[in-house]
Amino acid sequence: MKRFVLVRRDNYPEGGAYVVACSILKAVQRFNVPIADSYVERGRVIIETDGEKKDVGGIGVLPPFLHGLWQNYLLRVHLRDGDVLIAENGISLLLPRRLKKIVYVHHSFAFRYIDDMLWKPALRKAANLAAALVFFCVEMLQHPDVLMFNSRYSLKRGGHMRARKGKTVLYPPVPMPATVPAVEKHVSPIVSLGRIHPEKRHWLQLEMARRFPQYEFVIIGFGYKGDPYVQHFLEQAAALPNVTVKMNCSDREIEEYLSGARIFLHTMRGEHFGIAIAQAAAHGCTILLHRRGGAPEIAPAATLLWEDVDELENALRRAAQDSAPQPSGREEIAEKFSTKKFEESFYGIVSNALAT
Repeated sequence: MKRFVLVRRDNYPEGGAYVVACSILKAVQRFNVPIADSYVERGRVIIETDGEKKDVGGIGVLPPFLHGLWQNYLLRVHLRDGDVLIAENGISLLLPRRLKKIVYVHHSFAFRYIDDMLWKPALRKAANLAAALVFFCVEMLQHPDVLMFNSRYSLKRGGHMRARKGKTVLYPPVPMPATVPAVEKHVSPIVSLGRIHPEKRHWLQLEMARRFPQYEFVIIGFGYKGDPYVQHFLEQAAALPNVTVKMNCSDREIEEYLSGARIFLHTMRGEHFGIAIAQAAAHGCTILLHRRGGAPEIAPAATLLWEDVDELENALRRAAQDSAPQPSGREEIAEKFSTKKFEESFYGIVSNALAT
């Protein structure tokens, strides 16, 4: 083995994919071999080695669903015999067949494009369906050494994917505070945490704010304020007097909000894992969660599951009326989803793949 080459979609330092990328990097550093990191930055495919960046080509006018494939294609001429590829972007097709490939799957892109049809306008649904069909073929044709999925739900949706040495579930690591401060919890504000994106369905949180004007809602969001969708959402939220949006908060600010909150509101349908849900559970929040997806696998027993907007309203009313605070789930979450456990498991899976 000459080196590891980590292949990921972008270099955006927020969200669950970035948390996983950091832990994968630490895990492969234990092999004491050189590491190259590839990602897409401002429309250019970059390979970074020892802090030196090399531009290997541009994405051009390709639609977003082809970016990962084009990235793999551009990398081919820069790979060496003996390289081991860690595809954190979930795609190994077009990477050289002669090289060992480990793929970490956050979600099946084919099913993600199908899910996105729920919120896309009518004219975009056909494009999404075409993208889903392309990715179904891409995911079916790739044949890496190992496929790792971030939940049983993701594994089930990856039934069309194949791997030479098998498929397994490896839950992502969850950032965890050293201690959870013993502060008094309040019904208000009701807190949420996540990227500002249509799939997160923040419109439901604004609807809950309209139906419960007596409570404050704090939406901790991540994203670029210059993004048109983010700008539109911020304008909608500003029209509601009981909604506050906190953009790109620090870890300390997030811990402060979660520590004082009794209710955590999560509105995405089909979340494949949900690091924010585990963080809220660690802080003893009562979680309101859509019943579809991988997130119920990790949520505590007291989680209130819902299916539609009326069920969400009833669940929120029930949570607000419940005077008994939830105990901190920090120790349970830390044991199941610690960074150390993820890194050791990842290291073991890669070691076994390299040994055979």
